Amino acid sequence: MAVAVLLACGLAPAWASAQQGAGAAGAGSAEGEGGAAPPRPTAVHHVLVGAGLPGLLDAAESTAGLLAVRFATPALPLRPMAGVVASSQRQIFLFAGIYREVTLGRLFLTPLFSAGVWENGGGRNLGSPFQFRSALEVAWQLDLGYRVGVELAHVSNGGFRRPNPGEERLLLTVALPFS
Repeated sequence: MAVAVLLACGLAPAWASAQQGAGAAGAGSAEGEGGAAPPRPTAVHHVLVGAGLPGLLDAAESTAGLLAVRFATPALPLRPMAGVVASSQRQIFLFAGIYREVTLGRLFLTPLFSAGVWENGGGRNLGSPFQFRSALEVAWQLDLGYRVGVELAHVSNGGFRRPNPGEERLLLTVALPFS
């Protein structure tokens, strides 16, 4: 998962830029014909709220919540973020990291990578209090800048300590814009 996120950070933005450039150069764009153009990407901060299933590939019955802030920095391709994930099994993960948005009209593909501190609570032992989190979010932007999406994330210690079972999470997300 981490490799896919890192590849998406490097390759997908170039592909998206090429696609947008080809669309702008082509004849008959929506703006030229009086039609509505898709929303242009802007540098807007977001508070992200999510809920879903931790231990996606396990049989454990639990729920998880996500609260994160993504900061928009137009001059930087990789942007900062920070947040917390908590589960009904008293697991808590405080993290900080980077993300990259790839915009395809109203569709946003967002690979994320972060590191942080993990507390097991009553959940699975991930082998270390220091963990990495890689994720990919796919979201749709609504008219007022709100986004709804789904995020698939993997948390593990990267093999620095044993055990390193890792954990997958599937979350439904809502991003609320702010200035």
